[in-house]
Amino acid sequence: MSELTCFLCDTQTTKVCEDCIQPVCSSNHMKIHRSNSRCSPFRVESGENGRFLVATRDIQPLEIILHDECFGFVPKLEHPPVCLVCWNLTKETCGKCGLPLCKKCVPKAHEVECEIIKKSGIVTADEILENPCILPSVAVFRFLNNNKHKEFYDRLVDNLSWIQTTEEFKIFNLISKFIRERCDLKEYSEELIWKILGKYKSNGCSVANYRARAIFPIFSMLNHSCISNARHIVNSEDQSIEVVSKTFIPRGDEINIRYTTTFLETITTRKNIISDTWNFDCRCLLCNESTENKTYLSAVSCQNCKLSHLLPCQGEESQDLVWKSQGLVWKCGNCKKEIKEADIESIQNKVSIAFSKVPKTDLTKLVSFASLCKTILHPKHALTLKVHQCILHQKIENIQLTNMKKEDLRSILNLSDEYISVVEVVDPGFSKWKSRIEYQTVRIELMALLQNVNVRNENPVSIISRCVSKLEEALAGMTGELSCLSLQSSSLLSRIEGLINHPNLEQGYSALLRILCKHPALH
Repeated sequence: MSELTCFLCDTQTTKVCEDCIQPVCSSNHMKIHRSNSRCSPFRVESGENGRFLVATRDIQPLEIILHDECFGFVPKLEHPPVCLVCWNLTKETCGKCGLPLCKKCVPKAHEVECEIIKKSGIVTADEILENPCILPSVAVFRFLNNNKHKEFYDRLVDNLSWIQTTEEFKIFNLISKFIRERCDLKEYSEELIWKILGKYKSNGCSVANYRARAIFPIFSMLNHSCISNARHIVNSEDQSIEVVSKTFIPRGDEINIRYTTTFLETITTRKNIISDTWNFDCRCLLCNESTENKTYLSAVSCQNCKLSHLLPCQGEESQDLVWKSQGLVWKCGNCKKEIKEADIESIQNKVSIAFSKVPKTDLTKLVSFASLCKTILHPKHALTLKVHQCILHQKIENIQLTNMKKEDLRSILNLSDEYISVVEVVDPGFSKWKSRIEYQTVRIELMALLQNVNVRNENPVSIISRCVSKLEEALAGMTGELSCLSLQSSSLLSRIEGLINHPNLEQGYSALLRILCKHPALH
């Protein structure tokens, strides 16, 4: 049998998985391939942007693609003192070394750094508060004293040459000084310490409610896309992470996630966050096309002709955006007026500051501000959508469920449909934000049906069928579990009965579905 390349590394092998025929070079890699007693649907490939994950078969929405483990959590570079075991904020300390440690936590998980620190003298609470390099040094100690997944960690990028040009490198130097001088560990070179810290900055994932960070070695190979086809879920209890598909991923397609925590941002904001944090420029469809995949998240009204909008420029011979020394240039599609990126940012910042002063519970002022936004920004601009999100939330919160008016229902459904139609392009598939909105709007529409309020001119069975499908999908998106969709081939009444006892359904929602079961249209 000819040699093949292992699905996870560059090693040549003749061994394959008996179930899916994926090349696997060792028993350790087989454990990764067969995590959770099933074949993982990916392999690692390499290209100009480094290593990345590719689907080895068609992946259905909400499939678990990857289960990965780190060798331990470590403190963030800058954060108030947290317990080094449970990662909760604490003022309690270890009696041996002085580092933060809750009295209820098992000190064994803290012994690596404890042994090192106590040899050079206990640190005080004041010293920890005054010296920002003490807690981050724990990352270096734990990294150097653990060989788990070493083959993967050694290959991680550290971006050190770039980090050395940033302000953050000052902290790297302070950490190195603390380890080499205060802890008297001169056998650790400055460059070794810098590289370890660089690996955490470049590959680390926030965990424990953003109070710590960790490197998941295989997860770290996933590339970023602003329009990602997968999402990740951290389990801080067992220090693991799962990657779940949001959309259908065809065999051969790259599997990607979104590195940033927010998705409703302008192209300049996205560019700055990604560049400043990970040192690369995103070239996904959202970031490399003037309409941003027809979302117009960064489009601004042209105040010159007042007939069109200013969009980031594309080249005449290429569809790629034109990046100049001063950044992007926005151009009106009608009068061809051009405005520099800095001037566009100034307009957007003024709107953002004004929005921050609008009370988010005052529906009248929110609606008035939304009208003002449309004279300055595109109706689908990221800031306009954030205003619409607040309006939708307030309308849902304030609607009278027991005395519903047709115009109130129509307003909520129209606003929800408009919002979802735009934002779904940015965050497609089973996303949590969409699931929460549909979870709320379905309840309102079903309450309206029971009061004979119908704004879509549908027959009751059609309304119930559509709402039940949306509720099943909403629960699946919120929980990441496919079981919510398992009854879709059953009768409508059976599907409703199956939803009533769903553990994530609120008690009032269950009561509503019980009443719905008695609706004449279902009998």
